[in-house]
Amino acid sequence: ANSTNADTFENVKALMKHPDFNIKNPNRVYSLLARFGDNISQFHQNKKETYEWMAEQIYTLDQFNPQVAARVSGSFELWTKLPKNMQLEVKTILKDLIAKGLSSNTHEIISKTLEAQ
Repeated sequence: ANSTNADTFENVKALMKHPDFNIKNPNRVYSLLARFGDNISQFHQNKKETYEWMAEQIYTLDQFNPQVAARVSGSFELWTKLPKNMQLEVKTILKDLIAKGLSSNTHEIISKTLEAQ
């Protein structure tokens, strides 16, 4: 998840399907999703797909572990440093995530991230 290789995103998605990965295990989530979210060169590679995918993971996590989802939501903190066209994409993704309905923990983190504009 920390790799700078071009295929990191594909590898992270594949690792989520590995038998040893369990999305209900916070340590597994932190070591895969949170690490990928901290990976500036690969998570923030100006591709809408990585942001949409991470938003989906956060929503899934929020359904059964809001504290972990809130922590992983920090992956979006750098969105205001992205090129303007990507900022608009990420802003829309985050607003859509909030519109789905989130726990108070995750809602607060995402809302504050949006306010940082």
